[in-house]
Amino acid sequence: MRKKVKIIIISAILISASSISITLGIIFSITSPSARYSSGMVYDESINKLILFGGGFQDSSSYTFYGDTWIYDPLTNLWTEIFPQQHPAARSSHSMVYDQIAQKIIVFGGIDNNDTWLDDTWIFDSRTQEWTQVFPDNHPSVRGSASIFYDPQAQKTILYGGYRTSGGHFDDTWAFDYSSNNWTNLNPSIKPTGRYGAPMVYDPINQRGFMFGGRTSSITDETWVYYYSNNSWVELNMLTKPPNRYWEPLTYDNTAQRIIIFGGSDGSGEGLDDTWTYNPFTNQWNQELPSSSPVKRLYASFVNIPATGKSILFGGSRDVITCLGDTWSYIYSGNNWNKLK
Repeated sequence: MRKKVKIIIISAILISASSISITLGIIFSITSPSARYSSGMVYDESINKLILFGGGFQDSSSYTFYGDTWIYDPLTNLWTEIFPQQHPAARSSHSMVYDQIAQKIIVFGGIDNNDTWLDDTWIFDSRTQEWTQVFPDNHPSVRGSASIFYDPQAQKTILYGGYRTSGGHFDDTWAFDYSSNNWTNLNPSIKPTGRYGAPMVYDPINQRGFMFGGRTSSITDETWVYYYSNNSWVELNMLTKPPNRYWEPLTYDNTAQRIIIFGGSDGSGEGLDDTWTYNPFTNQWNQELPSSSPVKRLYASFVNIPATGKSILFGGSRDVITCLGDTWSYIYSGNNWNKLK
């Protein structure tokens, strides 16, 4: 045992003596993204790492948005900031997704430090660590907190809804084709009521987008699915489901084949701390009761790492003015939350 610990310590020192600490053989990086909410975070399978961009910080007297880019390595539990020559303007409430076919990350919209809502499209290549702005002839209008997911069957990024700057909420559905650099308004005949803060993921079992909750004129507990194949939205009705919420982190666990939700906001001013899973085979929600959980939060980032059984949660806001900068993992098979940082 003593020899094993010694080897781990030497390995850590070789990485960076100034940024690593060791506790019982576990490597912890002192460097992490600062506390923030509404960041974009995705898993990039081309490098087997998570990419985080932007987000906001707010306290009782001020707020600011970030334009930094971070990489998280799940094998070493290390966060690393990178410094691309150009990058999107600092922002929060943007939509961010990974295109599996192009192996690129797509960012759309959000709000910047001038309180300007955005409608720009950016592409990030994790292998070259370069951001590139693209200029499609057609694109969604300015907005924030829109729902987004990537459909690998259609090879399209799907964006829905979002916050309308003039008040109210969008209810439009758009598709982005990376290969042609084109956004298309899909105009489905049936669609959810306009909303924002309703996260979406791709359900590979049923080959559809999956959305829960969000804020319309009120906070909802609706479950909607979107099929690109026939451009249709369908509401799923279930007796048991999570209580009304929006801005909840949501991810799809490829190993467990479950959709996982943690926390969010019910409008009371403080975040939630419950864990729910959705079974795409049986169309049933189930509340999980882990022995411990992250503190209450909304606006957090939540991403699954395929083939590991781990979903990584970062940051968020405990309430309106208390931002968080912690990193957690959730493993469905053991119903276990573990604080990583």
